[in-house]
Amino acid sequence: GFLVAVPPQNTSRCCPNCGHTAKENRQTQADFECVECGYTENADVVGALNVLARGRVIVQA
Repeated sequence: GFLVAVPPQNTSRCCPNCGHTAKENRQTQADFECVECGYTENADVVGALNVLARGRVIVQA
């Protein structure tokens, strides 16, 4: 295994379903709900999914 550094900006505000980024997607510290597509999930899970996706883009480049 190896470590890949990814930019952390907006990882908890960006919807992993549709890509819409807005501070309004985070109504509370723990909850994420996309104002564009309605996707809901725990905010920590959303951040982790976005970090994973960014890492995959870097590795595949």
